[in-house]
Amino acid sequence: MFSSFVVFALCSSLAIAGPVPVNDAVDYSYIIKRQMEKRQDLGVVPGLPAALAGFVPVIANMGILPQIVKSMNAGYGKVADIPGALSKRIDMETRNPQFPNSKSVKIRYGPYKVPSASRRNLLGEAGTLFNWPELDVPKPCEGECVMLSMEADLEYADGSNANTSNGMWLHHMVLFNVGPNRFDPTCANKTSLPHLLISSSPDKAERVMASGNERTRTRFNSPYQPQTKLGYFLNPADKFALILDFMNEKTEDRVVYLTMTYDYINGRPEGFSNFRSIWLDVAQCGTSEVRAPVQSGKFNVSQMWTANLDAEILGGGGHLHDGGSHLTIEVDGKEICNSVALYSKSNGTGAMGGMGGMGGVAVGGKAIIEVEEDLAGMKLQKRDGPHLSGEHISAMSPCAGKTMGLSKVKKGQNWRITGFYDYDKYPGMMTGGKQSNVMGIALIMVKNWSV
Repeated sequence: MFSSFVVFALCSSLAIAGPVPVNDAVDYSYIIKRQMEKRQDLGVVPGLPAALAGFVPVIANMGILPQIVKSMNAGYGKVADIPGALSKRIDMETRNPQFPNSKSVKIRYGPYKVPSASRRNLLGEAGTLFNWPELDVPKPCEGECVMLSMEADLEYADGSNANTSNGMWLHHMVLFNVGPNRFDPTCANKTSLPHLLISSSPDKAERVMASGNERTRTRFNSPYQPQTKLGYFLNPADKFALILDFMNEKTEDRVVYLTMTYDYINGRPEGFSNFRSIWLDVAQCGTSEVRAPVQSGKFNVSQMWTANLDAEILGGGGHLHDGGSHLTIEVDGKEICNSVALYSKSNGTGAMGGMGGMGGVAVGGKAIIEVEEDLAGMKLQKRDGPHLSGEHISAMSPCAGKTMGLSKVKKGQNWRITGFYDYDKYPGMMTGGKQSNVMGIALIMVKNWSV
């Protein structure tokens, strides 16, 4: 494993040699610099942010980014299993009795040691297991199967819930599928930081799902639409990978397990369509964060994507931080979706710490990507700082049926995602007295895609 000293030495030498070109759409130097500036008292090697920016393609070719990130979490991360802990695989009664032969299983990944709130990592973040990569983790099935739903959670060794009530946060997790014929359409042929972190590329891996501390269940089939059969098709050669980011508010280290509960059917049951998602992001292929260009008033953040596949659209939904008013999707200059931020009084609770939950996708007006628990089920605080007063985003309106103005994705279409913010109307999240970074993400759910 690379030590922090080695990382600094490599980056410093690169700074002298000069930067290596990277994807112009992603400002890696700003991303890293912003993280480093979060703690003013952190000793930073001069020129490190710019060096890291130029270093991204080099470490990609060397395949060492996972080791570097793990070294930034030195002493923490994956540890030996705890004696007496629950089984790593727990078969459950099916949660989808409407589908014959469906199965449900909980898989416990880890365990992971998370530092106490009194300890800071290399980027100056307190109590954080920072973007820990797992390159090959168990799937729900080893052969062919169709996944019907999935959800993420955090647990202690005995199976009890690790959540904000006892000081633990699932800040975020991302599940990837790596294998033949897998690709992430919006990052294809680009340098993509998330894919590099799992030692892969957008041409070999795709993002399947992501979750924050809202921990909501993603279901591909609505009980209101029993005639619609959708699932994510898994193949024997597919491999799962993860990026994990946990936060500990307590003064002692904690050991937790990430759990994933999967619902699936073995084989290829008749009548099912293959479900996929297209991830649109104003900071595409980076960390999804962009700097707020103003401290008050209105602004927007935007990104383009030229479609490189054909597919049938099921629906979509947006994701913004507090301060956001709505998110639009345009195709060839025509607006096809307007996902509106829904604000509510939270009494100290809210969705993803001031980050609105993704709009539910619907078929015939009924959600198929359903939120099964109240999005206002956790306190409004994230590692960037508290935001505990007034109204906060609790949900984003979905686009489907009559509110989705397009039925198909076609190669060559020009897509634009735009997130709109209005700090005068909706207070934003603050960091060190300044507006925090913002996001603008949309997930487009499709079926039967072809490249």
